[in-house]
Amino acid sequence: MNAFLTELAKKLTDRWLTHALFPGLLFLGMCAAGGTLGHGAWNDVPRLVAAATKLTTALDRQGPAAVGLALPAVLLASAAVGLAVRGLARGVQRIWLGQWPPPDRAPARSLVARRRARWQRLHDEHAALVSSPGPPSPYAAGLATARNRIAPARPGRATWMGDRIGAVETRVHGQYRLDLVTVWPRLWLVIPDTTRSELRLAHGRLEQATNTAAWAVLYLLLGVWWWPALTAGAVMSLLAWRTGRDAAAGFAELLEATVDVHGRDLATALGVASGEAPLTPDVGEQVTRTLRKGA
Repeated sequence: MNAFLTELAKKLTDRWLTHALFPGLLFLGMCAAGGTLGHGAWNDVPRLVAAATKLTTALDRQGPAAVGLALPAVLLASAAVGLAVRGLARGVQRIWLGQWPPPDRAPARSLVARRRARWQRLHDEHAALVSSPGPPSPYAAGLATARNRIAPARPGRATWMGDRIGAVETRVHGQYRLDLVTVWPRLWLVIPDTTRSELRLAHGRLEQATNTAAWAVLYLLLGVWWWPALTAGAVMSLLAWRTGRDAAAGFAELLEATVDVHGRDLATALGVASGEAPLTPDVGEQVTRTLRKGA
C-alpha cells in the first residue's frame, strides 16, 4: 500500500508540474516581460535584464527571508493561474461541444438551422441518387462524404465537435434502439480494462486540447499589453482547434466502436440476450426498457 501511495503521489506531482506549474511560471514570466517592455520596446532585452537585476537586488537587500517568501509566492501564483486555466478549459469545452448557456441560445439556434439545412440538402441529393433506377451514380459517394463532413447524423448542435460526439447517440439509437445516456454507465462496468484505458486516453486528448485553448485565451489577453503574446496566443489557438477536432473525432469513433463491440456483452449480462446472437434493435430496445426501470 505504501508503494502504491508513493507511486500515486509521484504521478500526481508530475501531472501538476507538467500541466499547471511550468505553464503557469512561463505565463507569469511573459506577464512580467510584457509589463516591463510594452509594445514600443517589445524586444528591448537590456531593459528587461536591467529590470530583473533591479528586482533581485531589492530582494537581496531584504535578506534571506524575503527571498524565501518570494519563491513560494511565485509558485502559488503560477499554481493559481494553472487552476484558473482548468476552470476556463471547462468553459472552452462547453463552447466547442455546443453546450452554450441560455443567453446564447438564439445564435445557437441560427447556427444549428444553417448546419441542418446544408446537411439535409446533401442528404436529400444523396438519397435521390441512390434510389434512382439505373447504374450507381459516381457522385453519390462524394455527396455522402460532404454530408458526413458536416455531421455523421442530422445536426442538433451549433458546432462541428458537438455534432460529431452527439451523433454517436443518434447513430447508436438508430442502429440498436439503445439510449446511450441510459446505457453508458452500465456498459462501462462490462467493458474490459483495455477499452476503458483507450477511452480515458481519447478523452484526455480532448481535455488537453481545451487546456491549450484556455492558455491561448490568456495569451491573447496579454497581447493587449505586449503584442508578441498575441502571436503566441494565435498560434496556440490554431493548434488547440486542430487537435481538438481530431480528438473529438477520435473520441466519438471510439465511443461508437465500444457500443458496437461490447453492446451485446451488456445485453448478455442483463439476461436479455444469450449465446453469440448479435445485438439487434429488438434486443437493444429491451435493454433500454430494462435499464430505464419504467421511467
